[in-house]
Amino acid sequence: QKTNFGIMTSSFRPGAAQMATARPMQTVQYQPSRATHVPSSSTMSPRGGGGGSPQFNTGSATFSTIQSWADNQAFMDIYMVNAFYLGTGQKSEYFMSFWKTATCFGLQFVGILLLMEDQWAAYNESSNGQCTGPNGNVAWIAFLFATYITMFCTEQIRTLNRYGMYGWGENQPAFVNSFWVGVGLWTNLFSLILSWFVSCIIIFTSADLLEMILNSVAVTFMLTLDDEIIGASDYERIRNWDQQDRTICKAADTIWTKIGGCLLKIHPCWQRRIQVKSCVFECCDIILIVPMLIIPWIVLRCFPGEDTLCLYEEYPTLCITA
Repeated sequence: QKTNFGIMTSSFRPGAAQMATARPMQTVQYQPSRATHVPSSSTMSPRGGGGGSPQFNTGSATFSTIQSWADNQAFMDIYMVNAFYLGTGQKSEYFMSFWKTATCFGLQFVGILLLMEDQWAAYNESSNGQCTGPNGNVAWIAFLFATYITMFCTEQIRTLNRYGMYGWGENQPAFVNSFWVGVGLWTNLFSLILSWFVSCIIIFTSADLLEMILNSVAVTFMLTLDDEIIGASDYERIRNWDQQDRTICKAADTIWTKIGGCLLKIHPCWQRRIQVKSCVFECCDIILIVPMLIIPWIVLRCFPGEDTLCLYEEYPTLCITA
């Protein structure tokens, strides 16, 4: 008996919808050696020319910025909350914060990886390894879903470096544990890439149209778990922090900061640019455009299903054969 699951959620990250609704905040300008904070009332992310420094709308690296995020309950995930608790030495919150973070890491990284292995094995069993071109109406529906998932995941990857503390890169403030910010950045990046491919594989292994719709799209819900697990009490504690540093071991903090700095060295990669005459291209866009265009067409040509459009496989009356 196959199980279909569909989950609705109101917030997908990293923040295209939230950025549009959050209050206007300052911008921080990224430079390799230091961060320069540039006031701005715009909530859009301006893109400069070939030699310009990219700007972010996540706010300057100060506690007032994090307070404004807590007020709006936006721009934060559990990895950032954990980084804040450890950076400020709020020891009473360590256990629950680590528990939440470990749960999200297990589901978003290990869980999606195991799901991908399972679906890949299922695809190899059901596929004859041949791509014979579009196999009718169902293949075109699969193509459209693969296109939607591809657009969604690539946009999340493109904007990940602008979300919350990730927008500060290596320039994290002293009251933030940069190690957990780096862990969050890498976990989100890998979970986005894995969920992109596993969703497309699920399209191949779906037995009917309903399963294709629910299961392929519902995988993306796992990307929001680190947002949804943050409670109202977490935001309240962040807002009411008395700005006292209660960390005990400064030597350990120095080690965490160095490790976090190494993890966050990937941050500038999002902003590397190539200029061809008057046109400026971001390297991230160039890398993503190839799989974004190819993957849906692979789904269209290699879709193994029969040309029978079924709402649910156990009710033949709901099937249409081309």
